[in-house]
Order: sequence, then structure tokens, then C-alpha cells
Amino acid sequence: MYDNMTKNQTIDYDSNFISKIKEMINEGFDKLNSFIKIKSSKFKAYNELEEKFNDIANNLEKYDYFNDELTYFLLISDEILYIIYQNCENTSFGHCDFALELFNFFIEIWNEKIRLTQNYSSKELKKHNIIKLNFKNRYHEYRREFYWNIYEYSDDFDEDEMYEFAKSLKSD
Repeated sequence: MYDNMTKNQTIDYDSNFISKIKEMINEGFDKLNSFIKIKSSKFKAYNELEEKFNDIANNLEKYDYFNDELTYFLLISDEILYIIYQNCENTSFGHCDFALELFNFFIEIWNEKIRLTQNYSSKELKKHNIIKLNFKNRYHEYRREFYWNIYEYSDDFDEDEMYEFAKSLKSD
């Protein structure tokens, strides 16, 4: 992960772009947080959140430098949107705290990349590499939690496919 970073890489710090993405991330978090409090018209809130997530992803994909953050965001936002959609269909589905935790996790990933960008050096890059390994391990745990305890499988999978999928969730 983070293959796009090298020791000789120059970083073009575009503070306007960074601020715009940060604002969109905060708006997405606020939208997710407000969804949990909405009593009616949840599908409208779901659609607004999905649109906000698409805006964030579209902006992140404009820069190769944020490729890894985009990957995490796409994975995390899919899981969040699944939880939100299930709650739209059945308000007793739950797991909204997990969705908030996932979004907070993405914010940590984002903030770490910004920290590296603002303080770029070989020492900070080494520190960042350790942190990103931690992120990888944490996401693996989140993914396992999501697919073992939250995601509801359909009958579209046969037993062999389910076995292979479950095997992929085991620790390395």
C-alpha cells in the first residue's frame, strides 16, 4: 500500500484542494451523524450521503498522491452505505455506531496523509510507513467485523464461494 510514495517525490501542497476535500469529509461525517437522528425520510438522507461520498471520491481520484486514501474511502464508504441502506429498510438493523467508527477511521487516514504532506522528510516518511501498516491491520479487523457480524448474505452465493470469501477474511 502507498506504492506511490518514494523518497525523491516532490509534494505539491495545494492548500485549496486539501481544504476543499477536508470540508467535504466533514460534511460527509455530519451527514452520516445526522442520518442516525432522522426519524422519517431516511432514503432521502441516504441518497444525499451517497452523493456526498461520490463527490469526495471524485475529488480524491483527481490526484495520484491520494490513491491509497481513495482506496480506503471507497471500501469504507461502501460498508457505511450498506449499513445506512439497511437501516432505511429496517430501522432495527442497527450498527450505526460502527458506520461512524468507520468514517472516523477514514478521517484518521486522511489526517495522517495531510500530516505527512505538511511535515515531509525521510524521518516522517518512515513514521508514516509504520502508521499505514497499522491502518492496514485495523481495516482488516473492521472488514472482518463487517462481513462476519453485519453484512447479511443473500442466497446468490454457493457454499464454495462462501468458504473462499470467509478464508480471505482470516488474518495473514
